[in-house]
Amino acid sequence: PILEITSQYQTNPVHIKTPQTQINTPKIEQVYYVCPKEAKKEILMQLISMQNPHLAMIFCNTKYTTGMVAEQLHAQGLNTACLHGDMRQSERNKIMEQYKAGEIDILVATDVAARGIDVSDIQVVFNYDIPQENDAYLHRIGRTGRAKKEGISFVLHSKDEQKRLDNIIHYTRSHIIALEMDGWGVFAPKK
Repeated sequence: PILEITSQYQTNPVHIKTPQTQINTPKIEQVYYVCPKEAKKEILMQLISMQNPHLAMIFCNTKYTTGMVAEQLHAQGLNTACLHGDMRQSERNKIMEQYKAGEIDILVATDVAARGIDVSDIQVVFNYDIPQENDAYLHRIGRTGRAKKEGISFVLHSKDEQKRLDNIIHYTRSHIIALEMDGWGVFAPKK
């Protein structure tokens, strides 16, 4: 339809097609675990221990949860900070400077931090909560796998949140590997 309109208003238009270049698709392995809500903290700790990341991000849906998760991880001896929209801009800037400098290993954040973070060495993203918006999932996982590096993303969710995750998978056309836990500690491929 646009070409038809252009022919009405332009004289001797030239249509130029450029060859499609190879798209730089991030290499992000995506995994989800179905887990009881009361087990999320323990499972998160196990995943952090297994991954042993230099830089990681954990996304939560609320400022309350970011603070709680950051405090719990800090109590376990992990170098964490939280970031959410109710913080003063100067505070957020200081935390981001420390994170970029490697002074903070794990940043626990709401979706306010999903966009605009340009740190190329984030190795793993944890979705402690399933995002409310489909696009937010892509912004969250896009914090890893940058600058042609590989990354991994985990989603922790309860059985009653499966429809929400299915909606995200359909919308984003993501391939997310489903894994289950045998008990709360042994991770096994979902059958």
